[in-house]
Amino acid sequence: MKISNYEIKLVSANDIQKMDIPKINWIVEGLLPEGLALLAGRPKVGKSWLSSQLALSVASGSKTMDYFQSLKSKVVYIALEDNLRRLKDRINLLMQGNEAPADLYFLDKSEFNRFYQEGLLLIKQAIAQYEDLNLIIIDTLGNAISRDDRKFGISFQQEYDFMSELQNLALQNQLCILLIHHTRKTVADSVYDEIVGTTGITAAPDTLLILKKQGDAFLMHVTGRDIKEESYLLSQDEDSHNWIIVEKNVQFATTIERQDLVDVFNGDIQIELQVKDIAEKLDKHRPTVSQL
Repeated sequence: MKISNYEIKLVSANDIQKMDIPKINWIVEGLLPEGLALLAGRPKVGKSWLSSQLALSVASGSKTMDYFQSLKSKVVYIALEDNLRRLKDRINLLMQGNEAPADLYFLDKSEFNRFYQEGLLLIKQAIAQYEDLNLIIIDTLGNAISRDDRKFGISFQQEYDFMSELQNLALQNQLCILLIHHTRKTVADSVYDEIVGTTGITAAPDTLLILKKQGDAFLMHVTGRDIKEESYLLSQDEDSHNWIIVEKNVQFATTIERQDLVDVFNGDIQIELQVKDIAEKLDKHRPTVSQL
């Protein structure tokens, strides 16, 4: 029985195979593809240094972190927690006496009022104004949201709808919108579950990056729809504050307790230990170690 005059349009798998679809636009090869990306970490862990480093690398078309090649293009950085003096100091340190690329632009934060209304319009205007714009960074998402007078963050659906709107804007224009965000103090089984907000914040982005300090080490965890899940060991140069990839495929446990368990083996996967032996070495109850 026909219930309406509306005729649905379906596309066959065979037709999709024949379509001439553009390849993924990699803004930073192997790290930041087109779409919505979220970089999260604890306060003062170095997120703004990393995002600024990414912005400078893309604007100059250079390698970032001595590892990932960037696509040279224009970058718009919306720094909502920094004044011009702080931005100047950060740029000068990262550039180490070299001239900053001319294709990195900063938006005066006084123009950025409410994210959901004026903020989205500003982003759309920047995309229309700069033809060769491939990266927009918003630092931070929490600050941008706090400027909005709507009741943001009450439910999964509200956060997901908001993030999806940004994602659609990025995908339609084949560019990357990178949001800088925070993680909780509490440790979760998955580092991606430590991101502040409902799962609506993490469900919509195409790429998730977590910058995390674990013991004396700094790790960058990466996952996404178009990217292989990976963990990188990082170090930060004392003089320039540039982040550098030290090692990839780093295996770290997701919680401190599990890391203590892993450390018992000292990286030797040939060692065989029973639960009672591990419990004795860690001075923990056997049922607790068994569950870990």
